[in-house]
Amino acid sequence: MEIKKTWNKQYKKNNITALQDKNLFKLEIDSIKQNFKKKISKLNGKNIKILEIGSGTGYLALQLTKILKNENILYEYTGIDFSPEAIRKSKNRKISDCSFFEIDFLNFFKTNKLKFDLIISQRSIMAMMNKNIQKELLNQIKLNLKKSGYGIFSECTIQSLKNHQKLRQ
Repeated sequence: MEIKKTWNKQYKKNNITALQDKNLFKLEIDSIKQNFKKKISKLNGKNIKILEIGSGTGYLALQLTKILKNENILYEYTGIDFSPEAIRKSKNRKISDCSFFEIDFLNFFKTNKLKFDLIISQRSIMAMMNKNIQKELLNQIKLNLKKSGYGIFSECTIQSLKNHQKLRQ
């Protein structure tokens, strides 16, 4: 419950992201978009089912659906987040063919019956502080991806954090 309060507070401050480093955020979004373009080209333009775990304010959904619209690809985009403030902001964007739900990630997977072509996570798996929960979440992602599906993950590891700190110095 405390983590929900923390994220709601962050999302009330900012409409785009809770991440304070805007340059890092832009680089991260650009990288996800590049990988997204590669993956959708391999899916042959069919009606793509996309799940974003930790969708926040819907900013990434907006960026990715622009790509899909430019390519004339049919899609269904589902964003989940446990922050009611983030979900409110994402719904206010009124992105066509996007649905946003306030729900805990594992609870979503317990009730979900769909398989996805793409599952995207931007610093959401690492936000689960318990390693067992992270492992269960990764297992659920695998179970909910179509056999021909892809995962796009922008997550931090201890090694990359150390490298990032070296670069900053």
